[in-house]
Amino acid sequence: MNVGRLTSPQFALACATLFANTLGHAQGAASPVEQSSTPVLPVQSNLVLVPTLVTNKTGEVVYALNAQDFKIEDNGVEQRAILDEDSSEQPLSLVVAVQTGGVASQHLPDLRRVETMLETMIGDVPHHVAVVSFDSKPHLVQDFTQDLNQIGTNMQSLRTGDQGAAILDGLAFSLRLLQREPPTFRRAILLISEAVDHGSVTGIAEALRDVSESNTAIYSMTFSTDKAVAGAAMANKAPPTGTSSCDQHGAQAVGGNPRQGSCVSFTPLIVLGARLGVNGLRRNTAEAVARLTGGESMRFEDEKSLESGLFTISNQLSNRYMLSFTPRSPAPGLHTIQVTLRNYPELQVSARSSYWVAGKSEPRVQ
Repeated sequence: MNVGRLTSPQFALACATLFANTLGHAQGAASPVEQSSTPVLPVQSNLVLVPTLVTNKTGEVVYALNAQDFKIEDNGVEQRAILDEDSSEQPLSLVVAVQTGGVASQHLPDLRRVETMLETMIGDVPHHVAVVSFDSKPHLVQDFTQDLNQIGTNMQSLRTGDQGAAILDGLAFSLRLLQREPPTFRRAILLISEAVDHGSVTGIAEALRDVSESNTAIYSMTFSTDKAVAGAAMANKAPPTGTSSCDQHGAQAVGGNPRQGSCVSFTPLIVLGARLGVNGLRRNTAEAVARLTGGESMRFEDEKSLESGLFTISNQLSNRYMLSFTPRSPAPGLHTIQVTLRNYPELQVSARSSYWVAGKSEPRVQ
């Protein structure tokens, strides 16, 4: 019997890190948006949260597992898994990040009943909900509130933005909002957008690190568009063979160990994307960030399919196992996480696939 595993090999994530660092240098110096949107897990942090969903072959959520049933590996080294059995009762901080730019305008009417959908998604736990919209830039529509009626009013008042779809900037903005929330609250982002980022200032390297370090689960609801398909095609175009660049900080190997002054050659994006279980942040931004955090990505075409998708997400959000572990060797850099089950090979496991530990010179979350 085969044990269900996450499809995020260490080699693939190493390739992603090297590629992201190289691309970040090629884009030039970071802008103020990029510099302010890189929260990093402190080295002294003693806990890594790993929200984990377990389902059977028909997609039904599986309950009643205990900590001993799970195996967590950090860079291939097994860790002691801790299970919070009362996690479904923990308060929730949720940011609803909605694309209003570009082709998103045709889907804004689908959001008129989001207030009711959120009530189902949140349940009876204490909650704080905020709304962020984004076109070529992110905008705070509603700061955190407990009043879902106010959230509904703000969602219905959303107006069409410019032609941008800066998904990564919207997520970076949302992550900064969540940093202010109480540490006892679970953190989640509901991203409603097209699949592919258009126009973000936040670089791929910064986005990969932001998402990898975060204890935030991201759930994406995406709509299909011709523009998104065209964007994905453009993202898959590979640079000329043999081109290379040097990261200003040196390439980072998995688990740290910076190699100062080293260079890495570009792997053709189409090959790299095929190796990545998440298809890469450039191929399908919304799906990639969801899978990196152990969240879910679903598509919708209209209000009815949006409601159906949010119902599925609400069931998963409230029924995830809240696993955690204290890293034995918190070396700076990207760490890969792999979660498997010891005695239930017929079950499927979905969990975050990485986290980031800051080096001594990197900024830290206070």
